Amino acid sequence: MEPRESRPYRPHLTVGRVDPHVLASYEGPPWRVAQIELVHSVLGRPVVHTVLQAFPLTYQAHHA
Repeated sequence: MEPRESRPYRPHLTVGRVDPHVLASYEGPPWRVAQIELVHSVLGRPVVHTVLQAFPLTYQAHHA
C-alpha cells in the first residue's frame, strides 16, 4: 500500500492531466459535450476511475 500524502485533502476539479505546453497551440475541431461525469479516481497501479454520477447536458437555440 502506498503512503498517504502528508498535506490535507483539498477538493478539486481535474480537467485533464497533461503538460500545458502540449495543448498551448492545439486547435482541434469544435465538439459538443453530451454529459459531465462525476468520477472517483484512486491513483495507484492500476489507476481506477469509477463514474459516480452522470449529468446529461442539453442545448437550446439562442434567439437574437
